[in-house]
Amino acid sequence: MARVCMVWSPAVLGEVAGGVAVANARSKVKTAETPAASVSKRRREQPSVWLMLVPLLREAVARCVRRLPVYCAGLHCDSEHPRPVKVSRMSRKLMSLVALLIALYLLLCGALFVFQRSLIYFPQPDSAVATTDSRLKLTMPDADVWVATRAHVGPKALIYFGGNAEDVSHNLPSFSEAFPDYALFLLNYRGFGGSGGSPSEEAIAEDALALFDQVYASHPQIAVIGRSLGSGVAVRLASQRPAKQLILVTPYNSLEDIAVRQYPWMPVKWLLKDRFESGRYAAHIRVPTLLLAASDDEVIPRDSTQRLLQSFPKGVATLRVVPDAGHNSISERAQYLQWMEDVLDR
Repeated sequence: MARVCMVWSPAVLGEVAGGVAVANARSKVKTAETPAASVSKRRREQPSVWLMLVPLLREAVARCVRRLPVYCAGLHCDSEHPRPVKVSRMSRKLMSLVALLIALYLLLCGALFVFQRSLIYFPQPDSAVATTDSRLKLTMPDADVWVATRAHVGPKALIYFGGNAEDVSHNLPSFSEAFPDYALFLLNYRGFGGSGGSPSEEAIAEDALALFDQVYASHPQIAVIGRSLGSGVAVRLASQRPAKQLILVTPYNSLEDIAVRQYPWMPVKWLLKDRFESGRYAAHIRVPTLLLAASDDEVIPRDSTQRLLQSFPKGVATLRVVPDAGHNSISERAQYLQWMEDVLDR
């Protein structure tokens, strides 16, 4: 319950003092007896003096209460020490700033959710490296997907999935030289290299399955290679189809790991659509697997690669680190193709 805060003005105090003085004067007029009798009577009449003060005090309190709006204007009377009732201008500005920041944060979360795939995939235009004779059209129900190829007769084939901003056809010359006994199939994601549609995890996974099934009809020994973003595509495919070998270049445990590191102030867990949970699929892999990590990878944290390695069944996967290599420069090192050959030639 709020307490009433009384403010005693000089006028009110004067009225109370005046009432007390009048009462004392009246008592003196009525006392003309002897000193002894006077003392005795004063003792008997003393309570009457205080009783006379009661209505005076009551009236003074009533007047004070009536004048509270005047004396207490701008005061907060719910505490012992009055303070301003109105919120200060600085407090209002602070509250407005906090509300604005919250609104901007929510707006940014919404924008990240809507446009996140433009931050994951960076489609590359159709390359001049791949000619009409070195391309295969994969006809999907909702898009035509192009595959850069190097034909070769024999049971062995290699399917490659590139990074999120890679023109995969640029790998044709080096792969053709390094793996002469393999037919090569390098998938252009949707929106990349002339492929139709828009990229997404599920769309790419469907295209990968369709490509494997088509290649498997003539090349039953298929090695699957995935680099960076493509490592998530490759490990998912190898968990669902009978690949011969699996090679993952600069791989990660999940795309969520990478997104949390790049956007630590955003609720990535609830916003991310394409998760590429490589670790979940790695548990189902039974074929020889090589993980190639760059010693100075500035994009994929080493601990994410280590968690992926631990997700494979024991003895299935090995990790090798290419020295003096970054995320994008790993393919320029001699160990890159040499260590791949070691796996593919077994």
